[in-house]
Amino acid sequence: MGSALVDMYSKCGRGSDAIKVFDGMRERNVVSWNSLITCYEQNGPADGALPSFAVMMEARFKFDEVTFASVVSACATLAALREGSQVHARVVRDGRHRDDLVLGNALVDMYAKCGKLVEARRVFDRMPFRDVVSTTSLIGGYARFASLDAARSVFARMTERSVVSWNALILGYTRAGQDEEALRLFRKLKRDAVRPSNHTFSNVFNACANLANLFFGRLVHVHVVKHGCMDVFVANSVVDMDGRHVQRREIYSALKSLVSEMKRRVGFVALEGLQEDMHVVQADALRFTVEIRAFSIILVA
Repeated sequence: MGSALVDMYSKCGRGSDAIKVFDGMRERNVVSWNSLITCYEQNGPADGALPSFAVMMEARFKFDEVTFASVVSACATLAALREGSQVHARVVRDGRHRDDLVLGNALVDMYAKCGKLVEARRVFDRMPFRDVVSTTSLIGGYARFASLDAARSVFARMTERSVVSWNALILGYTRAGQDEEALRLFRKLKRDAVRPSNHTFSNVFNACANLANLFFGRLVHVHVVKHGCMDVFVANSVVDMDGRHVQRREIYSALKSLVSEMKRRVGFVALEGLQEDMHVVQADALRFTVEIRAFSIILVA
């Protein structure tokens, strides 16, 4: 019962309640310890997972693949290469779980996020089964620390691509300053009927801002509003893009299209430093509405 409660609170994002339940348990088993470590890894703070794993070792509990995968994922979040490598060595010595898919994915991700791409590739090549998760981790690692050509090569060989795979490659190109290629990838994503995520849009708006391509950015903005993909990160990217290349009165008008919660959270950032009084008149709102309709027609076409 206790393990189930820890798991339930953890999956509901109530990490503090999960920890309280765990601390109050008289008897604990590998399932309850796994639930606690996974709670730290998924809800934070991720650095709580490693001491919990150490206590579990001292209590001489037997680990399973869930234990190892959760600890390795926490190491990936923390970029804790030394601890992650030690866990990997224990997995190899144990021998029972080295072919587990979830654990293999976690190891590839950990090494890739730590910039150890030779090790990431070695784990990847030795996996008897691979899926989109491990391949995407490899793409992200290559794009960030090594070569965009290598990342593109891995991407091209994928038989199944998720939006996360596309995001990893698009982010790699924006980080490298190759914003035109990032936008070309976004167009290809749309042609392949992949639904963009909030991370996709944020990266695309950043590329548009770097290129001063406000027209395309506004087309994408229409798509975001139409499909309800706006969150605070996307909204900030829109404001930053507009703030670099349009008049301040237009920034204010654009913010009026955001939902009220987003406007409250980013409004002060958008208007910070304005020296003049902002008066939103009906003509401005009408002009923005006409522009949105025109952009919508172009985007659909």
